[in-house]
Amino acid sequence: MKNLETFLETLSDFTKGRTELNAVFVTYNEVGGHNDGSMNTGKLGLNIVVQNGNLEYSPFCLAALMIGLGSGNIGLAIEGGDTMEREARGALGQVQDKLSGQFVQFNLAVVYAGLSAFQESLDYARKIRKSNPQCKVVVLTCDCDPRMKELVLAKALENGEIDEAIMTSECGGYYGMREILDGFVAAWPN
Repeated sequence: MKNLETFLETLSDFTKGRTELNAVFVTYNEVGGHNDGSMNTGKLGLNIVVQNGNLEYSPFCLAALMIGLGSGNIGLAIEGGDTMEREARGALGQVQDKLSGQFVQFNLAVVYAGLSAFQESLDYARKIRKSNPQCKVVVLTCDCDPRMKELVLAKALENGEIDEAIMTSECGGYYGMREILDGFVAAWPN
């Protein structure tokens, strides 16, 4: 398990000697500042597709979680958390539908697996690997419930289901995903 800064320092090693990289960035949230679809990297041979789920938690969900936690009403907080998980799973499902069957075109996949849909996002990363064994699969996660995530991701790394696991203190992955994407663009030789 790496932290984000350590991973970013290795990008030039990953891009060194490559003439082509076809990458997909997948999140049920949003890659901060990047719209869905193919992006113009301005770099020959570097092709990046962004697939955002554009999750926006419902007002009920956020209110139940905040009010429940603030008042000590764990039942209300759990209800809000359950709703967040359902909404995240729904957004991830929409992303999966948009990308179904297209994995073979990528040799790098970066998947965000936050707390709301951790297992589903990790399963999706595994599906990418299974569909395209040559694809380097990177999972970015937040440090919410770090022990559970470290155990699960260590096993996925050990089993070769993913290639890299990165933990960041940022919830939602918006900026972490952007930093990785922008890091690949910056590290790509002109």
